[in-house]
Amino acid sequence: MRSKQHILFLFILIFSACNKMHTYDWEIPYGSWKIHSYEDDMVIYQLTGTYEIDDGGFSIKPDNEFIYRSFGWCGTPPLIYYDIEGLWKELDENVLKVSFFEYDYEIEWVMEIVNRQQYFLTVIHHYDWE
Repeated sequence: MRSKQHILFLFILIFSACNKMHTYDWEIPYGSWKIHSYEDDMVIYQLTGTYEIDDGGFSIKPDNEFIYRSFGWCGTPPLIYYDIEGLWKELDENVLKVSFFEYDYEIEWVMEIVNRQQYFLTVIHHYDWE
């Protein structure tokens, strides 16, 4: 009987440990993120301390400030990046809406964060989110 109790205890311990390993607490990805690579319809960003002159990306700040690192509408080299200030708000867990003005147009999109690792963020940008 004692052996069955040990096996049951071990089973519960293992099951609860596995269950905790898959728990993910959503946190806003504050910081500056530069474009690392593209994969299908996703953009993979890398956390960075500062931007280099030729890095595109964005920054998310705690006061709902969003900074978009853009090169404008023309993709002809040499690309010249500049910062555009905007705002972000949380729509849902793993979903942020950002807005900013560029060339007198208000631009809005939704960033769906589909994967997050310590220094990398995988995002799908939605331009027609409802």
